[in-house]
Amino acid sequence: MLTFAIGVLAFAVIPGMQTRVVATATAAPTLAVAVNASGYQLAAAFAGWLGGRVVAGQGTAAIPLAGALLTVLGLALALYLLRRDRRERSGQEQTPVDRPRDEHGPGSGEQRAPRAVAAPAHHPHGERHRCAGGDERE
Repeated sequence: MLTFAIGVLAFAVIPGMQTRVVATATAAPTLAVAVNASGYQLAAAFAGWLGGRVVAGQGTAAIPLAGALLTVLGLALALYLLRRDRRERSGQEQTPVDRPRDEHGPGSGEQRAPRAVAAPAHHPHGERHRCAGGDERE
């Protein structure tokens, strides 16, 4: 039963992580998801290799210690990246509430002219096809 619970909890991380990857990688979300999935495969291979090295060197009694060390290292890395991400976000952009109101902006009574839509980019091979965003390009 414990093994099942650990498996479920480990798998529960993946959807949230994939969602974050897609939201962050606006230019190439499909590539980002593929690289993220490849990272999981590399981690699984590394875990098998490291587990074999631990058992061969220190014996099976060292497995819990190795797992605990890797968990602490992973948490430390996650906390560092979370703090770095928050610092970057706070310095980049003001929220709409904090932004000064522009005299011709929304809510000022004047309507803005609609933005011009850019012409589709040309495909390097000169062919028409559907690109990742669903728009048709030449």
